[in-house]
Parts: sequence; C-alpha cells; structure tokens
Amino acid sequence: MPFQSHPPRTLLHACFPSSSPLPAFCWLLNYLKYIWRTYHLTYAGEKLADDRKKLREYGIRNRDEVSFIKKLRK
Repeated sequence: MPFQSHPPRTLLHACFPSSSPLPAFCWLLNYLKYIWRTYHLTYAGEKLADDRKKLREYGIRNRDEVSFIKKLRK
C-alpha cells in the first residue's frame, strides 16, 4: 500500500481503496446488520443469546443446523 498523507478514516476504507467495489460491500454489511438486529439465532429451540458462550456449551457440533427466528417486539 503506498504512503498516504492522511490515514484512512476507518478500517473499511483501509481495506477497500476507492477503486474497489465498496458500495456493494456496504450494502452487504447493512443487510447483515439488519438480519442480526431482526432475528435470533436458535439451536434446538434455544435462543443463542449469550455472545460469550462457546458453541460447544450449547451442544452444537459439526454439521448441526442453526436457524433464525423473528424477534418479537417488546
């Protein structure tokens, strides 16, 4: 990466220079944020709510399937 007089504003700008397809990547990021904001990840009927808990503690192994369920409004 050539020397820049100003540092990139964000890590995203550092990884994707202006000549790359940044708008398409941003669309994907926004969509993924929407999914995580709108749905709960579940396994065997249990919400995987604790981000710090290991998958093994939930009993999830290779080739097990997890699914999304819609969050209910409070």
